[in-house]
Amino acid sequence: MKVQNLKLKLKFAKNIEISMINIRNKLIDFGYNRVEVVREIGEFSIRGDILDIFVSGYEDPFRINFLDQV
Repeated sequence: MKVQNLKLKLKFAKNIEISMINIRNKLIDFGYNRVEVVREIGEFSIRGDILDIFVSGYEDPFRINFLDQV
């Protein structure tokens, strides 16, 4: 399954608890593929408290560091 160019939203907010399992499941539901190293649109990687995700519409992936809060 490929990521479709839809307005899919996964919101993060400061001081809100969310588990990496929930994030992983939601990204898979959206059509993202879990990989070791993010290189292409539609991929994500979770390593500890770090989420790398490559979304469409951007030239580079994003890195979100949850600082041991997940």
